[in-house]
Amino acid sequence: MRTKTQRKKVIEKHKSRLTNITDFPLSKIEKMWLKSIYSDPRIRLFLDENAAVPCLDDVEPLFDWDDFVLFDKYNDGDPYENPHYIEMFRKILQAIKYGSRLKIEYRKKTVNLADYSNGSKSDPQEREILVRYIDPEHLEYSERDDRFRLIGNIPGFRTIAINVVSIVSCEEADRIDELNAEFQLKNSGEKALRSAVFELEDNSNALERFLLNFSHYEKVAERLDKEGRYRITIAYDETDEKDMVIRVLSFGPYVKAVSPDCFVELIKDRLRRQNKMIVYRN
Repeated sequence: MRTKTQRKKVIEKHKSRLTNITDFPLSKIEKMWLKSIYSDPRIRLFLDENAAVPCLDDVEPLFDWDDFVLFDKYNDGDPYENPHYIEMFRKILQAIKYGSRLKIEYRKKTVNLADYSNGSKSDPQEREILVRYIDPEHLEYSERDDRFRLIGNIPGFRTIAINVVSIVSCEEADRIDELNAEFQLKNSGEKALRSAVFELEDNSNALERFLLNFSHYEKVAERLDKEGRYRITIAYDETDEKDMVIRVLSFGPYVKAVSPDCFVELIKDRLRRQNKMIVYRN
């Protein structure tokens, strides 16, 4: 049996081994994996401007991003290699890290149903510019939209989500809470969050697809019966309303809009337009 002194020496010896860990060289498979990761332009957003990238010229990438085929994904994702976009992204990261408040100027999101029918898009430079003082919480990535969004709080007002690509300028602001809510209301081109209620039949994996499609929205799902009927409530920004209509209709008869009446009417109006287009073509 070891004495107390002997046990102490054993512990100290064990500790010395842990505190003097040798940096082993990267294996070939590790280098291949890193080369694939560094080839993704999104990884650069999270690195410092002068961050050193390891030299991996002696290996082939483990996989290529073109090997992945994603369905139901928009093709107009964020410009990850644009210098202005990178600058805005990194400023937001710093604010999240240090808990800073930001003054953000961004272009208001406008979605016209006609844009989706004829394939055209409105010129981003023509959109109204809004100003917000925001306490950032986190950045959110949508695989479907291929976009990053800033999620934060307008002090004394509400939660807001802003596409990073729409940000014109971003700078740190003083934490002056007085009159901030009044400023937000006077300069707001948007209303507070809205909510819509849907009933869903879980056929053809509709529930999983629906929740994944609206993963970046705050929502509550409630099971109504054993047959697989669900009631889902989604909170969304008013500026996303028309896009919401298009997404809901993509689920066909499996999803029914229940309330509010104004949202149900938007669904009906969209169906009437589609019906007229079909009749006209025939």
